[in-house]
Amino acid sequence: MFLRLRNVSLTTWIFISLMLGVSAGILFGDQVSGLKFIGDIWLNLIKLIIVPLVFVILMQAIVGNGRDGGVGKIVVACLPYYVFTTLMAALIGSVLAYFIQPGEGLSLDLNAIEAPISTPEFTVEGFLSGLVSSNLFSSLTEANMLQVLVISVLLGISVRMIPDTNARVKIADALTVMSEWVFAYLRIAIALSPIGVFFLMAATVGENGGALLGSIAELLGVFYSGALIQILVVYGGSVWIATKLSPMSFLSRASELWMFAIATTSSVASIPVNLDVADKQFSVRRRIREFVIPLGSQINSDGNALLLPAVVVLAATATGVDVGLGYLMQAVLIAIVISFAGGGIPGGGIVRILIVLQFFGLPLEIGAMVAGFYRFFDMGTTTTNVLGDLTGAIVTNRLVGESIERTEERESISYAD
Repeated sequence: MFLRLRNVSLTTWIFISLMLGVSAGILFGDQVSGLKFIGDIWLNLIKLIIVPLVFVILMQAIVGNGRDGGVGKIVVACLPYYVFTTLMAALIGSVLAYFIQPGEGLSLDLNAIEAPISTPEFTVEGFLSGLVSSNLFSSLTEANMLQVLVISVLLGISVRMIPDTNARVKIADALTVMSEWVFAYLRIAIALSPIGVFFLMAATVGENGGALLGSIAELLGVFYSGALIQILVVYGGSVWIATKLSPMSFLSRASELWMFAIATTSSVASIPVNLDVADKQFSVRRRIREFVIPLGSQINSDGNALLLPAVVVLAATATGVDVGLGYLMQAVLIAIVISFAGGGIPGGGIVRILIVLQFFGLPLEIGAMVAGFYRFFDMGTTTTNVLGDLTGAIVTNRLVGESIERTEERESISYAD
């Protein structure tokens, strides 16, 4: 019995805690609101590590292993495509959420949370000037996430420009050690998620009743509508341009992949299936599929880029914050950066949501509530992610496949000589 309980996944435990919290909130109402502080303690454990987490993973993503090299043409072809699809996902999520407004009818108390960013009069000058900090430590201590992102990128680029390869490798190794340290702490905090979710859900449902569940249902509708648009229009259109296959033919040929992704909710676990589908169904060359698909599993998170702006709109609407152009543009930007940089984060989807809410100064309680339902979102985010990885390989194969094939032929001739 005990062994069976140990084998239950963390996502399942969180969902069980969610259901128990909802039940407690319905049964006891405002009486459980006094226990919300336990959930707040868990949120503080997460907030404690958000700035170091973003700082380290972004620098590590840019610095890499400290060495130069790569596969040239493949990188040049696939990275812009991944950026394009991620941008489209973030825009789709933002626009749908803006018009549908999930969170209407849900009212959260702003007195206990930090004041959210106010951007009623968005200007390009103000936005750009706010990107660059004059004090590294004040940006870190004040958790100015946009400035932290820029600082991390600038420092990462500066490391890449160090002429001494050994120095770059040492810095890369140090970042690896730091990321392991941060992730070890984060695993502890994530393991406590069921406890935090239970008390936060109980208190929130007790105070807000069914409005919370209705808002989550609207968010699910926004997300899956956006996922369908992303898959059929963005991915389907890309495959049609590259291969002349219709979107429905693409989905039919990739059915083994997306069914596996729905079942496992793991982009990494889906890599072998993705490689097999790319080979047998779409004839993607080996060197391309074996590079582009694993790379995509780490940096291409279109499903998350689609979900994150929608969560921001929900949280802003629930707290009475006016969602204008400035909010949407910042939501798109932060969603793109975080979705690209967070491939190795334990509990990645949930943590990404909390990072984005922290950036906007919005209540992390919303993130905890979404975490409770995350299994329902995760099926869609993973499916979108893996299909995005597959289309990246198909498009790259169309752009540089013949050139790569000629290179392989020359290499084989060289080895034979």
